Amino acid sequence: MKVPIALLFALFISVFCWGQIAASPEEAITRIINSGLLEGHDQKVIGGMGDAAAVIVTKVVGDKKLTTSQVDSVLIILNSAFGAVEASAEREPKTALFVLRCLESTTQDRGLLQRIDKTRKYIQGRWVEHP
Repeated sequence: MKVPIALLFALFISVFCWGQIAASPEEAITRIINSGLLEGHDQKVIGGMGDAAAVIVTKVVGDKKLTTSQVDSVLIILNSAFGAVEASAEREPKTALFVLRCLESTTQDRGLLQRIDKTRKYIQGRWVEHP
């Protein structure tokens, strides 16, 4: 008698529990910037977005002052967005390069500046490979 009750209880609870919900790119980018946590599914969501991800970053960040860890999160987002990018006009890294220039102007930290420069070179290199 205990086993059927336990099964019924498990089924009842599962009705109210959510499975993994696919996040929109804006939700994923917001979460990554605010929490610093990158989930496996995020790569699928933002991978290959190209400059569209940088546009979302500008919406999420707005005029907020970012911490070093948030800047690192933005760099991870941009690296992921251009990792599997295919050539097209809307994927050209205009906004991404603008975001990187803005990030550069907000810090004097040499390590952070080097990571920003590395991301810029990566994005420009990906674009040269796929013009």
